[in-house]
Amino acid sequence: MNRKKLSHSMRAARAALGLGAVALALAGCGGGGSSPAAPVSTTTSVPVIVIDGAIKGAVVCLDKNGNGICDAGEPTGTTDASGNVTLTVDNADAGMFPVVVMVGTDAVDADTGPVPVAFVMQAPADQVSVVSPLTTIVQAQIASSGGTSAQAAAIVQSQTGLTVSLFSNYTTTESTSADASAAADLARLIVLASQQQSAALASVVGQTDLSGAVVSQADLQAAVVKSLVGSLPALAAAAADPTVAAASTPAARDAALATLATTLIADGQAGLTPSTALVAVGVAKLPPDVAAVTPQAGATLRALTFTDANDWFFRAMEASATDNTPDANGLVHFYDNRTQDVAGTVSTWGLENTIARQGDLHWDGTVWAGCPFGFRSSQAPRDANGITHYNYCDNLETGVSQRFAVDISGKTLSSVVATIQAFPGGDSGIAYASFGPTDSSLLGSAAFPAGSSLFYQANQTATEAIGYDVTSIVNGYAVDIAAGGDATASPPPACAVLTVANAASYYKPVGTLDELIAATLGQPCTYGPTTNGMNLPNEGWGVSTVSIGSIANALTPPDPTYFKTTELLRVAFVPAGNVAIYLSCLDRLSDGSTRNCTELGRGTYAIQTLGDGRVLTTTNPPPEVLRLGYTRVFVERGGNVYYGYQTVPGAKSTTVRLNLAAANALLAQLGIPVLTP
Repeated sequence: MNRKKLSHSMRAARAALGLGAVALALAGCGGGGSSPAAPVSTTTSVPVIVIDGAIKGAVVCLDKNGNGICDAGEPTGTTDASGNVTLTVDNADAGMFPVVVMVGTDAVDADTGPVPVAFVMQAPADQVSVVSPLTTIVQAQIASSGGTSAQAAAIVQSQTGLTVSLFSNYTTTESTSADASAAADLARLIVLASQQQSAALASVVGQTDLSGAVVSQADLQAAVVKSLVGSLPALAAAAADPTVAAASTPAARDAALATLATTLIADGQAGLTPSTALVAVGVAKLPPDVAAVTPQAGATLRALTFTDANDWFFRAMEASATDNTPDANGLVHFYDNRTQDVAGTVSTWGLENTIARQGDLHWDGTVWAGCPFGFRSSQAPRDANGITHYNYCDNLETGVSQRFAVDISGKTLSSVVATIQAFPGGDSGIAYASFGPTDSSLLGSAAFPAGSSLFYQANQTATEAIGYDVTSIVNGYAVDIAAGGDATASPPPACAVLTVANAASYYKPVGTLDELIAATLGQPCTYGPTTNGMNLPNEGWGVSTVSIGSIANALTPPDPTYFKTTELLRVAFVPAGNVAIYLSCLDRLSDGSTRNCTELGRGTYAIQTLGDGRVLTTTNPPPEVLRLGYTRVFVERGGNVYYGYQTVPGAKSTTVRLNLAAANALLAQLGIPVLTP
């Protein structure tokens, strides 16, 4: 190409470029044409509000590595005075990880002022718009037992009686809504209990836990929150204490809740001790127990007491090699074995902790069923995390459990038994402190054989069937006596005939639920004031209420020389509107009679027909009643009414057990027949 032609071509190209620029300019001004696509954003803005009251200065992050703290490289921000922050999150991470909030001592709570003790809160991955003490409990529930945020929230609500959404900002309506106020009180109590625990257990950080690892601050915080999850009924009952409602200022409310938190921790209803903290932190770090590759016989020894060759008891869960082979539904099986020797007579049964209760029945969805010795329960094989979902005793109880294992091969029997005895709580109605022989010298220097393991197992119920104690028939008084009245009046009411000496002769089995309702209308028989010098009321409520349970050491009686510290929980029924009235009553020291009840709250009752029986259930139990760990039901069958029960979903327990090899080594040492699944 010659220079002249090249020059012409360049001028043409420049002209074309100029026209293109004009066209783009016109397009930008609405002149038509097309424009390049806007770049696609690779991040998402995630707004979060942090509340106890609104918290300023809290560090908020997306917990991508799941360690419960905010680390470098994780999307992080700091809340403003209204508790708001917006995280910039990679699109791929949005909704995938929980949010962690680190509330330090430089943070300020809009309701209570500067934060005196640091604490941590969380929210589930799919519910991060609000982070509160309640979302923290829900996330802890998910972490310990799996499931969705909705399932975890439902469990927490069933244990606390809360009706508001646990993912809502309840602070916006707590002044106008009783339900939101109850949520705010419980949330604040959770924070105060957590702070008190963190301060009291500060020395645990840096110590060696049960697994042999060193305890970090994050470890301790997670253990504290998990312990509070297991204490929700007690926390909810405390948050509903009248001293909280009576507080006239926010400071007085906070002081009342702080006092309640201190009491709950001091009497063991909530929280950890230094020793239990080391156990709780360490258990979570142990290697999980997983299903064996080749099915084999197995067992776990859960409880053992031994006085001598003619006085012992044990409970074991056993499975043959066939039981441990997955069936067509992919499930394995096991059976419950309770065996005792009383004065040389050996008895074996499967259900409940006393032989008298082995015949208890429950509604399995089709019939009233029992679980005789040898009945096979089912569960999924344990996964890589040691987790299984179980169905115990034909739907009597379903739930999830996670098991961790410690190799104790070569360790002495006495040292491992001492470890079990030091574990908090108990199993099968027996405290771990009583595990093993009363005379420890019987263990000698014997050691566990190869293949011996000590299991730590955490269970949480998901569902519990309606069941009843076949040995416990409900009694009541005739309708005229149950009508109550002033026993000092003239003429006196029918209830005035009752005395300590003759009351039992008037107390008769109730044949139907209708008779039960008619005899429990909540009208006390009022006698003259007590004669102890304190002029206390003397109302007999046993004539017109029925027991739903009792809680030891739950009350400070007005006069400890006249009443026990046991709280008697009762219910009365009002047919108009099917009302259930929940009551807290005093237990008279002299004769155990029910005195001076106060109303805790109201719900409703309903009667349904299940097979050949009728069942009375109630709704809306107050937090104090939830502390029982079960809800009372009444079952009418075969001409009697029985005391029934249904465990509150979400009940947690951690047990310690020996595997088959270890169990048989211990039993053989004591001369007890070994387990042969």
